[in-house]
Amino acid sequence: GVKSEDQMAAEFDFIPIFTRIPFGQLNGNGDQVVNGLNVPVNIPNGSPANPQSAYVFAIAPLEMQIERVIVTNTIAHQNFGNLVGVVTHGYNGGGQIAVTLNQHDEPASPPPPGPYTMVYDDSGQGDIIGSQPSDGPGSLNDYVAQEALGVWILTETDNALTQTGSVQNFSLLIQPHVP
Repeated sequence: GVKSEDQMAAEFDFIPIFTRIPFGQLNGNGDQVVNGLNVPVNIPNGSPANPQSAYVFAIAPLEMQIERVIVTNTIAHQNFGNLVGVVTHGYNGGGQIAVTLNQHDEPASPPPPGPYTMVYDDSGQGDIIGSQPSDGPGSLNDYVAQEALGVWILTETDNALTQTGSVQNFSLLIQPHVP
């Protein structure tokens, strides 16, 4: 039974996922490559008063203490500047860490309609050509020393009228901490 003292209910959903690609796997370097599962997914048209979001789920199947996270996503959209992209991951400490990847202003946005492949790396190592830091708030470095296992969620939110698009791909490269 469930008892609720404050008349507030818990909200949850189940999502059945069938895929030909693995949730995640180790590459030759011992890094975990985690794949977005429900791509492509349309980003619903939103407005400032009523933003709309698309959700892409990725499941890291292997336990691993994180040293570095690199996020790659590919988006096709009529105005990339309308989008706010956030990646979240729950960890064993009982909370969730959210990192804002993109919240571009229209003048700084790439020309439409894409597709745009963005690689986010906050480590400062400079070894990933074409990568850029996340916009924040939050940093991919916030995941360092956390557990990789579990669900990672990319949320792309459209907060302006008339332009549409989709998330074409989403993946994570999770490098393990080596003592």
